[in-house]
Amino acid sequence: MSLNPKYFQQQMAILTGDFGPAEYTPTRVNLIWDHCKDLPDYNFGRIIRHFLETKSVKYPPLPTHFHEAAIEQRKMLDQQGLGNRRMSLAPAEYSNTPIKEIMKKLGGESALEALENQIKQNTGERK
Repeated sequence: MSLNPKYFQQQMAILTGDFGPAEYTPTRVNLIWDHCKDLPDYNFGRIIRHFLETKSVKYPPLPTHFHEAAIEQRKMLDQQGLGNRRMSLAPAEYSNTPIKEIMKKLGGESALEALENQIKQNTGERK
């Protein structure tokens, strides 16, 4: 899901209201859009809220600040996605178990070792 252009404009209007229109020229707004257009609305809203809460009116967020904030939001989204995939792929008995404990239960110190042990176990080979 990517950023809704109308939501982007609404959020930029809020930022412009606080920091002034001179800081957000069409060129800068286009750069900000380029940095953030792949983010969901919620994550872009988090960036705006963060800037409103932390930036002084004398030092408005520049396109590079948006670039850095967008990278952080993508990392967060990736981590959430990995966590969700792990939860959906793991048997229910492992849903709240740390990965190291799962590896130990599966007979390995690493994912590769655990996988090899499971293959050996399923094919009748011994460790």
